[in-house]
Amino acid sequence: MRSLRAAKTLLRIAPKVESTDLSSQAMMFRLVSGPHRVSDLAEATFCDVSVASRGIRSLVAHGLVAKDHDPTDRRVALISLTDHGRRQLEATMHQRATFMAEVLQGWSAHDAATFTALLERFADDLERRMADTSLPQASGPQSDLKDPA
Repeated sequence: MRSLRAAKTLLRIAPKVESTDLSSQAMMFRLVSGPHRVSDLAEATFCDVSVASRGIRSLVAHGLVAKDHDPTDRRVALISLTDHGRRQLEATMHQRATFMAEVLQGWSAHDAATFTALLERFADDLERRMADTSLPQASGPQSDLKDPA
C-alpha cells in the first residue's frame, strides 16, 4: 500500500504539461514519434476512443496538438504535436528529469540505475499485460486509479 501511495503522490506532484490530464499527456508522449490515428492513441493509452477523442479536443483547443486528414484516407484524422505542444512536452520532460534527480539525490549511481532498470521492466510488463486481451482485466472499485490531476 505504501508503494501505491507513493505512486499516486508522484502522479499528483510531478511536473505536467499545462492544461492536460494524465491520459492526454500519455497521448502527447505517443505523438513524439509522429502523427497517429485517434484509435491508435486510444489503444496505446488503454482508453476508449470516445475518451481519447475528448482528450484530443482539449489538446487541440489548447494548441498542443493538431488534427489533420490522413492523405491516404480523408475519412481518418491524424493527430500530431504542434510546435507549441512539442515545446511544452520537452519542458515537462526536462522538469520531470530535474524533479526525479532531486528525489534520487541521496542515492548511489548503482541504486539509481537499478531502480530505473526495474521501473522500466515493470512498465514494459504492465503494458504487455494491459495489451493482452486474452487475460482477464482487473475488476472492482476503480476509485484508487482515478487521475489525481
